Amino acid sequence: VSTAGVATFAGRDLREEPLGRHPPPHVDEGYLLTKWAGELFLERVAAASEGLLAATVHRTAALVGPGAPELDIVSSVVRYSLAVGAVPTLEGYGGRIQFVPVEEVARAMVDASLGAEAAAGGIRYRNHCSADAHLTVDLSDLGTYCKRSLGQTGSLPVLGDDEWIEKAEAAGFPPLLGDLISGRTRLVARERLLGCYSEPRRGQERHVKLE
Repeated sequence: VSTAGVATFAGRDLREEPLGRHPPPHVDEGYLLTKWAGELFLERVAAASEGLLAATVHRTAALVGPGAPELDIVSSVVRYSLAVGAVPTLEGYGGRIQFVPVEEVARAMVDASLGAEAAAGGIRYRNHCSADAHLTVDLSDLGTYCKRSLGQTGSLPVLGDDEWIEKAEAAGFPPLLGDLISGRTRLVARERLLGCYSEPRRGQERHVKLE
């Protein structure tokens, strides 16, 4: 399981295609580099098996919904913003995020593992993105997205990051993520500038879009 953030390596809209054998020198975030290494490893193993091994790389946008990973920073910020009734400023962050329901991604992964393609050798790439325009959100409108997820209009109030983190951690927000938001631990900044869209091109393939 990879991430939409790997589009950073391509520096362009990323099709369901290999990333390339060498990461660009401007990308030094460890998290993204591990995903690049994982994709390349599967690519090489599949090639070495000469068609005997089937592998699928799943690149996901920001997961939301029941069952979304607790340490996924985007989904956790949304979850705890709803819990405390406010969103953080997210100072120093910018760009757009596209959300995708975790159950939709899980279903697609299961289908891919059980489908006819799974019986064929080689490696495949799947970009898990939502075609729903309402799930593509500018970070400055995160409060509006949170209200809309409740079926309400308007926007949640905005708190300074430190105040929001204090309230969110009291409600159960993981301290590690609080450190990431506040800058006490380095965060993968470029990934938060990435979106993912599923505009059909060349059949049903999807693209990870670099914002």
